[in-house]
Amino acid sequence: MTQSNEHSSSYLVSEGYSLFANARFFGGTANGTSENVGETWTDNLLPCTRGNSTSLIFSAGLHWQM
Repeated sequence: MTQSNEHSSSYLVSEGYSLFANARFFGGTANGTSENVGETWTDNLLPCTRGNSTSLIFSAGLHWQM
């Protein structure tokens, strides 16, 4: 299951200039059964697979338009 959310805002500072800010979140989970149990040193002895990944990113800047 994967989830993604993004929020952006922009504010006019003066004629031709604006400030912007972005916030972005994405993440996901995985649950399953591994086909290669115990075949390499990185494999678990149990066939269960579980993974969680999350990222949160903020960015801000000034936009100039002629």
